[in-house]
Amino acid sequence: MIRGYSKKTIKAYCSQVHRFHAFAQQQNNRMGHEKLIQSYSLHLLHRKCSHSYVNQALSAIKFFAQKVLLHEETVSYVRPKKEIKLPNVLSMNEVMLILKHSII
Repeated sequence: MIRGYSKKTIKAYCSQVHRFHAFAQQQNNRMGHEKLIQSYSLHLLHRKCSHSYVNQALSAIKFFAQKVLLHEETVSYVRPKKEIKLPNVLSMNEVMLILKHSII
């Protein structure tokens, strides 16, 4: 593996860079690299992609820009905060049963 990345990570990064490239081609290409990355990040969030997915996309883009294109690290990659999800403990029917029994 190159740089210690697993096959799955390499495949995921390649897919992410490919999707970013397709998005970039759809844009006017008039915006700078940093604006394009921010726009792509917001695009993914508006499509209801998970925060971890967006972070993976940003990591792939950053890796590609620095290691393949040899760009200096001048772009700030603003990442979404980690989502805090509450566990689903009770089903809707269980909640209804509890409410029915507590009212009586």
